[in-house]
Amino acid sequence: MRHAVHLRNILASCVLIGASAFPPLAAGKDIKSPPMAPLPAKVVQDLSSPGLAPYSLKTLSDGRWIGLDADGNLLHVNNDGSTTPVALTSDGTNASLHFTTLTTQGSEIWAVTTGSNPELVKLTAEGAVQQRLSLTGTLRPESNIAALQMHGETAFLADEGAPAIIGLSLKTGKAQRFLPNDASLIGRSPLRRHGVVQVDAKGIPSTGGNVRFLLQDPNQKWLFYGPLCSPLYRIDPNLFTDPNFTPVEQFEGINEWWHPTSIGGITILPNETFISADIDRGSLLAFGPSRLPQTLLLDPRLLQSEGITSLPASQKPTAPLQIAVQIIENDMPHILRIALP
Repeated sequence: MRHAVHLRNILASCVLIGASAFPPLAAGKDIKSPPMAPLPAKVVQDLSSPGLAPYSLKTLSDGRWIGLDADGNLLHVNNDGSTTPVALTSDGTNASLHFTTLTTQGSEIWAVTTGSNPELVKLTAEGAVQQRLSLTGTLRPESNIAALQMHGETAFLADEGAPAIIGLSLKTGKAQRFLPNDASLIGRSPLRRHGVVQVDAKGIPSTGGNVRFLLQDPNQKWLFYGPLCSPLYRIDPNLFTDPNFTPVEQFEGINEWWHPTSIGGITILPNETFISADIDRGSLLAFGPSRLPQTLLLDPRLLQSEGITSLPASQKPTAPLQIAVQIIENDMPHILRIALP
Protein backbone atom coordinates (compact mmCIF):
# COMPACT_ATOMS: atom_id res chain seq x y z
CA MET A 1 0.00 0.00 0.00
CA ARG A 2 1.19 3.46 -0.84
CA HIS A 3 0.71 4.87 2.66
CA ALA A 4 2.45 1.91 4.34
CA VAL A 5 5.47 2.18 2.05
CA HIS A 6 5.60 5.94 2.58
CA LEU A 7 5.73 5.57 6.36
CA ARG A 8 8.43 2.92 6.09
CA ASN A 9 10.51 5.27 3.92
CA ILE A 10 10.15 8.04 6.49
CA LEU A 11 11.39 5.73 9.24
CA ALA A 12 14.33 4.61 7.14
CA SER A 13 15.36 8.23 6.55
CA CYS A 14 16.76 8.50 10.09
CA VAL A 15 20.53 8.54 10.46
CA LEU A 16 21.62 4.92 10.69
CA ILE A 17 22.68 4.19 14.23
CA GLY A 18 21.98 0.47 14.30
CA ALA A 19 19.84 -1.71 16.51
CA SER A 20 22.72 -2.05 18.96
CA ALA A 21 22.13 1.55 19.99
CA PHE A 22 19.09 0.44 21.97
CA PRO A 23 20.41 -1.72 24.82
CA PRO A 24 18.37 -2.51 27.95
CA LEU A 25 18.17 0.52 30.21
CA ALA A 26 18.34 0.90 33.95
CA ALA A 27 15.06 1.51 35.75
CA GLY A 28 13.91 5.09 35.48
CA LYS A 29 16.75 6.18 33.22
CA ASP A 30 15.94 9.01 30.82
CA ILE A 31 15.82 8.02 27.17
CA LYS A 32 16.65 10.56 24.49
CA SER A 33 13.56 11.63 22.58
CA PRO A 34 13.49 10.14 19.06
CA PRO A 35 13.90 12.68 16.23
CA MET A 36 10.86 14.24 14.59
CA ALA A 37 9.66 12.63 11.38
CA PRO A 38 9.96 14.74 8.20
CA LEU A 39 6.16 14.64 7.92
CA PRO A 40 4.09 14.71 11.13
CA ALA A 41 0.94 12.85 12.06
CA LYS A 42 -2.19 14.97 12.49
CA VAL A 43 -5.17 14.81 14.86
CA VAL A 44 -8.24 14.95 12.61
CA GLN A 45 -10.94 14.39 15.26
CA ASP A 46 -11.28 14.64 19.04
CA LEU A 47 -14.39 12.73 20.08
CA SER A 48 -15.95 12.57 23.53
CA SER A 49 -16.80 8.96 24.40
CA PRO A 50 -18.40 8.82 27.88
CA GLY A 51 -18.35 5.42 29.54
CA LEU A 52 -15.64 3.84 27.38
CA ALA A 53 -13.30 1.73 29.53
CA PRO A 54 -9.52 2.16 29.18
CA TYR A 55 -7.72 -0.06 26.65
CA SER A 56 -10.99 -1.52 25.36
CA LEU A 57 -11.43 0.23 22.00
CA LYS A 58 -10.97 -2.19 19.08
CA THR A 59 -11.68 -2.08 15.35
CA LEU A 60 -13.59 -4.59 13.23
CA SER A 61 -12.54 -5.30 9.65
CA ASP A 62 -15.35 -3.08 8.30
CA GLY A 63 -14.06 -0.13 10.33
CA ARG A 64 -16.67 -0.23 13.10
CA TRP A 65 -15.48 0.29 16.66
CA ILE A 66 -16.34 -1.82 19.67
CA GLY A 67 -15.40 -1.45 23.32
CA LEU A 68 -16.40 -2.09 26.91
CA ASP A 69 -17.86 0.07 29.63
CA ALA A 70 -16.63 0.12 33.23
CA ASP A 71 -18.88 -2.84 34.09
CA GLY A 72 -17.61 -4.96 31.21
CA ASN A 73 -20.66 -4.56 28.98
CA LEU A 74 -19.97 -4.80 25.24
CA LEU A 75 -20.47 -1.54 23.34
CA HIS A 76 -20.71 -0.36 19.78
CA VAL A 77 -18.71 2.87 19.61
CA ASN A 78 -20.21 5.15 16.99
CA ASN A 79 -18.33 7.46 14.62
CA ASP A 80 -19.16 10.45 16.82
CA GLY A 81 -17.76 8.73 19.95
CA SER A 82 -21.15 7.92 21.47
CA THR A 83 -21.75 4.34 22.59
CA THR A 84 -24.59 1.87 22.18
CA PRO A 85 -24.89 -1.27 24.36
CA VAL A 86 -24.80 -4.54 22.44
CA ALA A 87 -27.62 -6.95 23.29
CA LEU A 88 -26.02 -10.38 23.69
CA THR A 89 -27.76 -13.59 22.66
CA SER A 90 -26.88 -17.26 22.98
CA ASP A 91 -28.87 -19.91 21.09
CA GLY A 92 -31.51 -17.31 20.36
CA THR A 93 -32.07 -16.21 23.95
CA ASN A 94 -30.76 -13.20 25.84
CA ALA A 95 -27.34 -13.67 27.46
CA SER A 96 -25.88 -11.74 30.37
CA LEU A 97 -22.10 -11.63 30.02
CA HIS A 98 -19.51 -9.14 31.19
CA PHE A 99 -15.95 -8.99 29.92
CA THR A 100 -12.50 -7.99 31.14
CA THR A 101 -10.79 -7.66 27.76
CA LEU A 102 -11.46 -8.30 24.10
CA THR A 103 -9.93 -8.41 20.64
CA THR A 104 -11.18 -8.65 17.08
CA GLN A 105 -10.48 -11.12 14.30
CA GLY A 106 -11.91 -9.83 11.05
CA SER A 107 -15.61 -9.28 11.71
CA GLU A 108 -15.63 -11.40 14.87
CA ILE A 109 -15.09 -10.55 18.52
CA TRP A 110 -13.25 -12.64 21.11
CA ALA A 111 -13.59 -11.66 24.76
CA VAL A 112 -12.81 -12.99 28.25
CA THR A 113 -15.67 -13.04 30.75
CA THR A 114 -15.55 -11.87 34.35
CA GLY A 115 -16.54 -13.99 37.34
CA SER A 116 -15.34 -17.08 39.16
CA ASN A 117 -15.58 -19.31 36.07
CA PRO A 118 -14.12 -17.19 33.26
CA GLU A 119 -14.51 -18.18 29.65
CA LEU A 120 -13.15 -17.15 26.28
CA VAL A 121 -16.18 -16.25 24.17
CA LYS A 122 -16.50 -15.78 20.42
CA LEU A 123 -19.22 -13.36 19.30
CA THR A 124 -20.51 -11.78 16.14
CA ALA A 125 -20.43 -8.00 15.87
CA GLU A 126 -24.16 -8.06 16.61
CA GLY A 127 -23.62 -9.88 19.91
CA ALA A 128 -24.50 -13.48 19.07
CA VAL A 129 -22.41 -15.96 21.06
CA GLN A 130 -20.84 -18.56 18.76
CA GLN A 131 -18.34 -20.39 20.95
CA ARG A 132 -17.42 -20.62 24.64
CA LEU A 133 -14.22 -22.11 26.06
CA SER A 134 -13.60 -22.47 29.78
CA LEU A 135 -10.51 -21.02 31.44
CA THR A 136 -11.20 -22.69 34.78
CA GLY A 137 -8.09 -24.40 36.12
CA THR A 138 -5.81 -22.21 34.01
CA LEU A 139 -6.08 -18.99 35.97
CA ARG A 140 -4.77 -18.22 39.45
CA PRO A 141 -6.60 -16.37 42.27
CA GLU A 142 -4.69 -13.20 41.42
CA SER A 143 -5.07 -13.57 37.63
CA ASN A 144 -6.08 -10.58 35.52
CA ILE A 145 -6.30 -11.14 31.77
CA ALA A 146 -5.17 -7.83 30.29
CA ALA A 147 -4.92 -8.67 26.58
CA LEU A 148 -5.45 -11.46 24.06
CA GLN A 149 -4.60 -12.32 20.47
CA MET A 150 -5.97 -14.96 18.13
CA HIS A 151 -3.32 -17.02 16.33
CA GLY A 152 -4.75 -19.63 14.00
CA GLU A 153 -6.37 -22.27 16.20
CA THR A 154 -4.81 -20.86 19.38
CA ALA A 155 -5.80 -17.98 21.61
CA PHE A 156 -2.97 -16.28 23.49
CA LEU A 157 -3.85 -14.43 26.68
CA ALA A 158 -1.65 -12.12 28.75
CA ASP A 159 -2.13 -12.66 32.49
CA GLU A 160 -1.12 -9.42 34.20
CA GLY A 161 -2.06 -10.46 37.74
CA ALA A 162 -0.22 -13.79 37.81
CA PRO A 163 2.33 -13.09 35.06
CA ALA A 164 2.20 -15.65 32.25
CA ILE A 165 1.27 -16.12 28.61
CA ILE A 166 -1.63 -18.55 28.33
CA GLY A 167 -2.15 -20.63 25.20
CA LEU A 168 -5.68 -21.99 24.68
CA SER A 169 -6.46 -24.44 21.88
CA LEU A 170 -9.70 -23.55 20.10
CA LYS A 171 -10.02 -27.17 18.95
CA THR A 172 -9.45 -29.08 22.17
CA GLY A 173 -10.12 -26.42 24.82
CA LYS A 174 -6.82 -27.34 26.47
CA ALA A 175 -4.92 -24.43 28.01
CA GLN A 176 -1.35 -24.09 29.24
CA ARG A 177 0.56 -21.38 31.06
CA PHE A 178 3.90 -20.36 29.53
CA LEU A 179 6.79 -18.29 30.94
CA PRO A 180 5.22 -18.13 34.42
CA ASN A 181 6.62 -15.19 36.40
CA ASP A 182 9.29 -14.59 33.78
CA ALA A 183 11.04 -11.24 34.17
CA SER A 184 9.91 -10.20 30.67
CA LEU A 185 6.30 -10.27 31.88
CA ILE A 186 6.89 -8.24 35.03
CA GLY A 187 6.92 -4.46 35.30
CA ARG A 188 10.36 -3.57 36.66
CA SER A 189 10.83 0.14 35.88
CA PRO A 190 9.00 3.16 37.31
CA LEU A 191 6.11 4.35 35.17
CA ARG A 192 6.62 7.97 34.11
CA ARG A 193 3.97 10.44 33.03
CA HIS A 194 4.94 13.94 31.85
CA GLY A 195 8.43 13.40 33.26
CA VAL A 196 7.15 12.44 36.71
CA VAL A 197 7.60 8.99 38.25
CA GLN A 198 4.17 7.65 39.22
CA VAL A 199 3.70 6.42 42.79
CA ASP A 200 1.14 4.21 44.50
CA ALA A 201 -1.01 5.03 47.53
CA LYS A 202 1.98 4.43 49.81
CA GLY A 203 4.22 6.77 47.84
CA ILE A 204 6.24 3.91 46.36
CA PRO A 205 7.24 4.22 42.67
CA SER A 206 4.76 2.29 40.53
CA THR A 207 5.51 0.23 37.44
CA GLY A 208 1.89 0.37 36.28
CA GLY A 209 1.56 -3.40 36.70
CA ASN A 210 2.82 -6.36 34.74
CA VAL A 211 2.26 -7.43 31.12
CA ARG A 212 -0.43 -5.19 29.58
CA PHE A 213 0.11 -5.43 25.82
CA LEU A 214 -0.02 -8.44 23.53
CA LEU A 215 0.33 -8.01 19.77
CA GLN A 216 1.30 -10.01 16.71
CA ASP A 217 2.74 -8.96 13.37
CA PRO A 218 0.48 -9.04 10.28
CA ASN A 219 1.96 -12.37 9.14
CA GLN A 220 1.49 -13.88 12.62
CA LYS A 221 5.15 -14.81 12.73
CA TRP A 222 5.86 -13.08 16.05
CA LEU A 223 4.15 -12.32 19.33
CA PHE A 224 5.07 -9.06 21.04
CA TYR A 225 4.29 -8.31 24.67
CA GLY A 226 5.26 -5.99 27.49
CA PRO A 227 4.13 -3.88 30.47
CA LEU A 228 3.16 -0.21 30.53
CA CYS A 229 6.65 0.70 31.73
CA SER A 230 8.19 -1.23 28.76
CA PRO A 231 10.27 -2.91 27.28
CA LEU A 232 8.48 -4.67 24.45
CA TYR A 233 9.57 -8.28 23.91
CA ARG A 234 9.29 -10.59 20.91
CA ILE A 235 8.90 -14.37 20.76
CA ASP A 236 8.06 -16.95 18.10
CA PRO A 237 4.57 -18.35 18.92
CA ASN A 238 5.65 -21.75 17.57
CA LEU A 239 7.63 -22.10 20.79
CA PHE A 240 4.25 -22.34 22.54
CA THR A 241 2.18 -24.24 19.98
CA ASP A 242 4.77 -26.93 19.14
CA PRO A 243 4.94 -29.39 22.08
CA ASN A 244 8.48 -30.40 21.11
CA PHE A 245 9.88 -27.13 22.48
CA THR A 246 10.93 -27.12 26.11
CA PRO A 247 10.51 -24.34 28.71
CA VAL A 248 14.25 -23.68 28.40
CA GLU A 249 13.91 -23.16 24.63
CA GLN A 250 10.93 -20.88 25.23
CA PHE A 251 12.95 -18.80 27.67
CA GLU A 252 15.89 -18.63 25.24
CA GLY A 253 13.52 -17.46 22.49
CA ILE A 254 12.63 -14.21 24.29
CA ASN A 255 14.09 -11.16 22.58
CA GLU A 256 13.90 -7.61 23.90
CA TRP A 257 12.66 -5.75 20.84
CA TRP A 258 12.10 -2.12 21.79
CA HIS A 259 12.59 -0.04 24.92
CA PRO A 260 10.51 3.12 24.65
CA THR A 261 9.57 5.08 27.74
CA SER A 262 6.20 4.59 29.41
CA ILE A 263 3.58 3.27 26.99
CA GLY A 264 -0.02 4.48 26.94
CA GLY A 265 -1.00 2.30 24.02
CA ILE A 266 0.58 0.47 21.10
CA THR A 267 -0.51 -1.02 17.80
CA ILE A 268 1.19 -2.51 14.75
CA LEU A 269 0.50 -1.50 11.16
CA PRO A 270 0.32 -3.75 8.07
CA ASN A 271 3.92 -2.81 7.19
CA GLU A 272 5.12 -4.04 10.63
CA THR A 273 5.59 -0.53 12.01
CA PHE A 274 4.71 -0.06 15.67
CA ILE A 275 2.83 3.08 16.66
CA SER A 276 3.09 3.88 20.37
CA ALA A 277 1.75 6.62 22.62
CA ASP A 278 4.50 7.90 24.92
CA ILE A 279 2.85 9.15 28.13
CA ASP A 280 6.18 10.40 29.49
CA ARG A 281 6.50 13.11 26.83
CA GLY A 282 3.05 13.26 25.25
CA SER A 283 4.21 12.00 21.88
CA LEU A 284 3.30 9.51 19.19
CA LEU A 285 6.21 7.29 18.20
CA ALA A 286 6.84 5.07 15.17
CA PHE A 287 9.21 2.11 15.25
CA GLY A 288 9.56 0.24 11.97
CA PRO A 289 11.51 -2.76 10.68
CA SER A 290 14.65 -0.60 10.62
CA ARG A 291 14.28 -0.32 14.42
CA LEU A 292 14.93 3.43 14.24
CA PRO A 293 12.22 5.24 16.22
CA GLN A 294 10.80 8.58 15.18
CA THR A 295 8.40 11.05 16.75
CA LEU A 296 5.30 11.54 14.61
CA LEU A 297 3.42 13.95 16.86
CA LEU A 298 3.79 15.97 20.04
CA ASP A 299 0.45 16.66 21.75
CA PRO A 300 -0.20 17.06 25.50
CA ARG A 301 -3.42 15.06 25.16
CA LEU A 302 -1.27 11.98 24.55
CA LEU A 303 0.02 12.18 28.14
CA GLN A 304 -3.30 10.57 29.14
CA SER A 305 -3.34 7.82 26.51
CA GLU A 306 -5.16 4.59 27.39
CA GLY A 307 -4.98 2.43 24.28
CA ILE A 308 -4.57 2.52 20.50
CA THR A 309 -6.35 0.71 17.69
CA SER A 310 -5.50 0.74 13.98
CA LEU A 311 -8.19 1.60 11.45
CA PRO A 312 -8.62 -0.23 8.13
CA ALA A 313 -7.00 1.34 5.09
CA SER A 314 -9.23 3.66 3.10
CA GLN A 315 -10.48 2.63 -0.34
CA LYS A 316 -8.83 5.80 -1.63
CA PRO A 317 -5.17 4.96 -2.43
CA THR A 318 -3.98 8.46 -1.47
CA ALA A 319 -5.75 8.53 1.89
CA PRO A 320 -3.43 8.17 4.91
CA LEU A 321 -3.64 5.34 7.37
CA GLN A 322 -5.40 6.31 10.59
CA ILE A 323 -5.33 5.18 14.19
CA ALA A 324 -7.63 5.88 17.13
CA VAL A 325 -6.10 6.71 20.51
CA GLN A 326 -8.08 6.50 23.74
CA ILE A 327 -7.30 9.38 26.10
CA ILE A 328 -8.67 11.08 29.19
CA GLU A 329 -9.47 14.74 28.56
CA ASN A 330 -11.07 16.94 31.23
CA ASP A 331 -11.65 13.77 33.29
CA MET A 332 -13.69 12.20 30.48
CA PRO A 333 -12.87 9.44 27.99
CA HIS A 334 -12.11 10.76 24.52
CA ILE A 335 -10.95 9.27 21.23
CA LEU A 336 -8.35 10.98 19.06
CA ARG A 337 -8.54 9.99 15.42
CA ILE A 338 -5.05 10.54 14.01
CA ALA A 339 -3.92 10.48 10.38
CA LEU A 340 -0.43 9.08 9.90
CA PRO A 341 2.04 10.53 7.37
